[in-house]
Amino acid sequence: QNGRLSITTTSGIGGSGAADIDIQVGELTATTVTGDVGLDLTGDTIIVGDGVEIESGNGTLSLRSDSGNLTVDALILHDGSGDILLRTDSGSVLMTNAGRVTGGTGLLDIRASDDVILSQVTSLGGDIFISSELASVRRLTGFTGANIVSTNRAIIEVDDIAQFTVDSDSVTVNGATILRGLGNSFIFVVLNFG
Repeated sequence: QNGRLSITTTSGIGGSGAADIDIQVGELTATTVTGDVGLDLTGDTIIVGDGVEIESGNGTLSLRSDSGNLTVDALILHDGSGDILLRTDSGSVLMTNAGRVTGGTGLLDIRASDDVILSQVTSLGGDIFISSELASVRRLTGFTGANIVSTNRAIIEVDDIAQFTVDSDSVTVNGATILRGLGNSFIFVVLNFG
């Protein structure tokens, strides 16, 4: 799978369930003013360039890889109130230093069968849920700053290692709530469940 696919529309790119668009491409950018972004990816895919964005409204931004890794090397942004759903059925979600995921007031939900490697995930008012079914949720090596930024308590589920920083008052990891210490800028999470 080679090449880059760039999609720009005004009223949605695919939808949820049977309305999604199946694609196999090495690099992807997608932007719509309103509506949904619903893409079912095959193989390793890298989000590049202008990234993936819904500029307004309450549509759902859904990227699901049924095989391979989803690498976020650009901004994934929802400027409205809809949800962001990133999934890999048999791979990892890998964020680079240039990769960011930012949501408005909707749910920001990242689930991988393998590792989730975080640079920065930000919610401006919605909930954050991040899960690694068979591996770990870790911060990107060398990344400085908070990996998870939210006014709400993020919920993280891992099979092996939880290693990241959080800029909020609390975070829940595998059912246990961790509070930010008095005077601390971040919550530093380093837990081994393996």
